Amino acid sequence: MDLGISGRVAIVTGATGGLGKATANMLSAEGVRVALFARTAKTLKETAQEISGKTGNPVIAVPGDLGRTEDVVRLVETVTAELGSPDILIVITGRPPRPREVLKEDERP
Repeated sequence: MDLGISGRVAIVTGATGGLGKATANMLSAEGVRVALFARTAKTLKETAQEISGKTGNPVIAVPGDLGRTEDVVRLVETVTAELGSPDILIVITGRPPRPREVLKEDERP
């Protein structure tokens, strides 16, 4: 299948398994440079190596948590520096985000 997105840059969150991993695989197979983002660094790195090994396209692993502003900022900075400006964002979360009211004061953006 040719989706016409070859050469683009994508960020996929929740990318170590299930729908996130499958999406990252598909994007990379389409020629997209992919950044994987999830909380488990070891699994994330292994997933990036697996996908890149299959497709031959650049795939990077950026560990972090979507609930932490500093992790999201680091993600965007890392992706931009290593792959270029992101064109595609796929957000898959393993748990629903908590409403702002239940966040502790130091967790609020």
